[in-house]
Amino acid sequence: MGNFKSNIRSTENQRFSTRWTSALPLDRTLPEPDPDDYITGSGEDDGDGFEEFIDATITYELRRYDRYRPWSDHAEPLAEWANSWLVNRRDCHGAYYDTQSGVKPKTAKNPLTHRKLVAHFRATSANDVIGLHCAAQVAGECFSRWIALDIDRHSDSVDAYANLRAALHWHDAAAQLGLNPLLLESNGRGGYHLYIIFDRPIPTAHAFSFGKWLIRDWEQFELDQSPEAFPKSPGVRDGGFGTWVRLPGRHHKRFHYPQVWNGRNWLADDEAVEAILRTDGVDPCVMPAEAIDYTSQIRQSNLDVICTLEIKVYQANEPFGGLVPPKPQVSQVGVVGSGGTRRRVRRSRTERVIAFLNSLPPAIQESRGSDDCFLACFLAGPGFDLTPEYFLDIIKNNYNSKCIPPWTEAELRKKVDDAYRTNKDRGFLI
Repeated sequence: MGNFKSNIRSTENQRFSTRWTSALPLDRTLPEPDPDDYITGSGEDDGDGFEEFIDATITYELRRYDRYRPWSDHAEPLAEWANSWLVNRRDCHGAYYDTQSGVKPKTAKNPLTHRKLVAHFRATSANDVIGLHCAAQVAGECFSRWIALDIDRHSDSVDAYANLRAALHWHDAAAQLGLNPLLLESNGRGGYHLYIIFDRPIPTAHAFSFGKWLIRDWEQFELDQSPEAFPKSPGVRDGGFGTWVRLPGRHHKRFHYPQVWNGRNWLADDEAVEAILRTDGVDPCVMPAEAIDYTSQIRQSNLDVICTLEIKVYQANEPFGGLVPPKPQVSQVGVVGSGGTRRRVRRSRTERVIAFLNSLPPAIQESRGSDDCFLACFLAGPGFDLTPEYFLDIIKNNYNSKCIPPWTEAELRKKVDDAYRTNKDRGFLI
């Protein structure tokens, strides 16, 4: 069956490749000349090929400059464009630092200036590349000016055709709604960034919900995981900075500038820059109501799950006591016995608590996320009679990754301590 599915997928990719040849970004890899490929010989012939190597190096540098020049020449108008449509907050920005151990991202807690925007589009190293935060707080409310999808491909194991199909699909879906999507290939290796820009700030909760709604069908493209949608949460905590996305331009780890999709083919260099400068924000009113309410619908579904759990675990008149122990659950895992029959085996307690946590809704910021996280700690840790330290390790490595945003270890420790202090019953889920 596995080979059959693989063959079907291969056939689909071939069909896609034949039909959408123009949809594939151009391979713009610039391999740096290797002296070993040019300089050969020894003894009296030592140094043969040196002139050819010098010529290849000069050609390589000229081609690099041809890639750099359109962005550098248009750095001022690009900075003005980013300032007009993409900047949400000016008290901080994303930054990259080139260290001995590699390029590291970090939130720079200093003002975002026009000079920094210009330097980004004229970047000559990772230290010049910046990112912009997804949301800003105004009078206690969070607002965002854009939505971005990050369809990653960091390794060859990820299907490049699947990424491209998904990126083009979501671009077309946004365009059909009357939005003005900006699709860029982000890293030259099959990754894509899709921007949807509005003509005025909208509530971050609406932007968050629309992003989740737009990618709700991601599984049908056989992606290895759901793409990231920014903003990644409905708001920013007081005193927090939230997440940020790298500004279009030079890649932070390699010499690469993005191509831009115009609906028919990919544009590069001057044409790509001009396409970006022509991208304006649109009226957010074209977003369908179901998209704005999408996460609220998910939230209601999560609440139904919580209520079901509470009914099973608590007595109606004693919400924090007199826990009703559910029947022990035995998992059938399909182990074949000597007679060819399947026998039932009980999972370990650790496996059961992980499965229980996976059945709970994630804690989503500003959507009663604190209550959801506390409920997970209140039920799972004491319910399976685990020590607080052991349970903290389990919830940190299994439940926390699906929370939006994930909790810090200190925050999780406080939740666990509060749950164990409040719930004195033990083992009621064993």
